[in-house]
Amino acid sequence: MKSLFKSLSTAAIWVVAGVIVIVTNADGATAGGVVIALASLAAAAMGTSVIWADESTWEDDTATEKQKRTGSSNPELDTLMRMMTDEEREAFKQQLKERLLASTARLADDDGEVSLGELLADDADQTPMSDTRR
Repeated sequence: MKSLFKSLSTAAIWVVAGVIVIVTNADGATAGGVVIALASLAAAAMGTSVIWADESTWEDDTATEKQKRTGSSNPELDTLMRMMTDEEREAFKQQLKERLLASTARLADDDGEVSLGELLADDADQTPMSDTRR
């Protein structure tokens, strides 16, 4: 059904562009008529490319925007965060922040950048975080 609408829309665009070209050049090809004809053909080409563009590109953008709004794309992390109390979440955030800041301070290069591999290797060497549940 979508391709039918795409085809009809494309046909309508090119019919209108063709009419514009014929009308503007009916009494002779003037400079203004040629410019209008070329502009209408360019607009028709752009309209056709938008109509027939790959839809997966638009869907991918929509999916990433939805992930930004909802937070995480990791369902296990979402479940874990929902199971934690407010105090546990705050303690987790504080411990994570302290570990990241400590790792960043130790691993920072001259230009201030830290490679992800070094940061992850440093985290693997440290002991696991203590359990904050009571």
